[in-house]
Amino acid sequence: MGIKIVHRTKYTPDMTIYRVCIDSAEQLALLGDFEGVYAIEKMIPIEATLDAISQEPTVTPKSPVAGTTYPIVGVLDTGIAPNQFLQNWRESIDFTSYPQDYRNPTHGTFVAGIIEYGDELNRSAYTVLPGVRLFDATVYPDEKKEHIYQDDLVEHIREAVERHNDIKIWNLSLGTTDEASLDEFSDFGMALDNIQDENNVLIIKSAGNCTNFMRQLPKSRIAKSADSVRALVVGALAQTKSTYDYAESETPSPFTRIGPGPSSIVKPDLVFYGGNAGINNGQLTTTGVPSFTPDGKLAYNVGTSFSTPWVSRMAAELSYLVKEEFDPLLIRALLIHNAKYPSSCGMNMADKVAQMGFGMPSSVNEMLYNSSNEITLVLRDTLDKGSFIQMFDFPYPQSLVDENGFFTGQIIATLVTKSLIDDKQASEYCQSDISILLGTYLTEQDRDTTKKTVINPKGLKEPQNILLDNCYSSRAKGIYPHSGFERECILVKYGKKFHPVKKYAVDLADMTPSNKLKYLVKGRKWYLEVKGLYRDFVEQDAAERNYQLSQEFCLFLTIKDPKGNAPVYDEVSQQLEYKNFVHHSIQLRNVVSIDRDVQ
Repeated sequence: MGIKIVHRTKYTPDMTIYRVCIDSAEQLALLGDFEGVYAIEKMIPIEATLDAISQEPTVTPKSPVAGTTYPIVGVLDTGIAPNQFLQNWRESIDFTSYPQDYRNPTHGTFVAGIIEYGDELNRSAYTVLPGVRLFDATVYPDEKKEHIYQDDLVEHIREAVERHNDIKIWNLSLGTTDEASLDEFSDFGMALDNIQDENNVLIIKSAGNCTNFMRQLPKSRIAKSADSVRALVVGALAQTKSTYDYAESETPSPFTRIGPGPSSIVKPDLVFYGGNAGINNGQLTTTGVPSFTPDGKLAYNVGTSFSTPWVSRMAAELSYLVKEEFDPLLIRALLIHNAKYPSSCGMNMADKVAQMGFGMPSSVNEMLYNSSNEITLVLRDTLDKGSFIQMFDFPYPQSLVDENGFFTGQIIATLVTKSLIDDKQASEYCQSDISILLGTYLTEQDRDTTKKTVINPKGLKEPQNILLDNCYSSRAKGIYPHSGFERECILVKYGKKFHPVKKYAVDLADMTPSNKLKYLVKGRKWYLEVKGLYRDFVEQDAAERNYQLSQEFCLFLTIKDPKGNAPVYDEVSQQLEYKNFVHHSIQLRNVVSIDRDVQ
């Protein structure tokens, strides 16, 4: 036929990709007519580049303490050079898909340098541990010597993770330049989902870069592979602004790709510092972030490739410090729940979410420890189809009732769901969804359980979900600072879309006066409800194959006093005991953190 199969790669259990070479358009048409072919796309080599300006480093090399355990990050990249800064932190074993002569560790070394020395190089304190171990997984060749195709990269990533799935956090600062579809999830993204599910790992993935700003064009949307629903996808912020840079400090970098993802899901999930860029006399100029060259010199570069390692380091520290069995849902929820928007960013709500996802993560220390004026509750469970969680008389602190008799407080709720997925369902790839309702009600009332649709014999009279955006004033959704909470405020209309991640952040002070009178008057009780939804396809499949539908989820819920005075933590803890809510504290590992001079 003149059609040659060059490579065969498993993307998911139900999807195999064949890379083929053909000689003519007629052969392409013939191939398209074959009923066993689902779709045909052009496959082109992937590219990853790094332009560096070498300088002498201003930090000194550090080494792990003998006998001390550290978190570990798998670096899926071009390799990590054994320079004086990174050699002692590299694992003694590694993984490579290429012989030494076909490797160029420039990009991977830069990524690893940020993972290991991000705080030291930037005089910041986002992490708390002295260091992390680095696992070198070389999945990408020297481009000058060998091309790499998407299916090659998927195969290399799968092999590296499967062979070393005791490593739970993986940094992936590689991808494609193709823009993700609005309607369908990419093969690459679905393959990453499958790799994470089969190995119980978490991949931290770059959102991708674009050069549209050089042509005065709008930013491209996230790249294919950054539409992975299981991965944490990271965009870039500009930390500073130089003379010719386009982005103001603490705003999205000019090159960072934006959302939404397919089917309107929020992607990127998070952002971190990745540099700035602009044009001077028609030439690209950049203000980069610092890291190392293979020979240990200081270098600067820009890109979402280099904002992503920050989040990988934080995820690794969190998974190590939380003394629980590794749980990717918990780590994702913890990072997203504790993300905020930059204080100087004057965007409206829709633009914030599109360009920055749920914001920039707080420091690891801030994520793990509450002040006395706030409490964070975590609900980690599996919800079977037909079941729901409904908590009446939820323990909202009475100390947050003001002098006028209204409930006050700031509420942040983050729900991360392990959605059921099906790679054959296009825009309906996510086959299940979970929704959360938190609000007030007047009283409980009996319900008629003889009706088929009534499961719970007790119901709520005049319930109101206070997480809905229409409860709040338009000012709360605007661009102008008013109370400081605009950094955290998130009011998104998720509607009927199936979103694996949902976050709500509201200040009850922003509720409209009429809604306050109806829903926030002292004497009303609080409730929490979690319920699931499934698409017709998966429901029919479960019925035909006789299996139970269920979905895992992790819910973080923070209640705090914006004035910093109310004993919220103690009061809610006491109410949990008094009302017999089964609960326990998350155990944290005792570690000696390091002090950094961040002046």
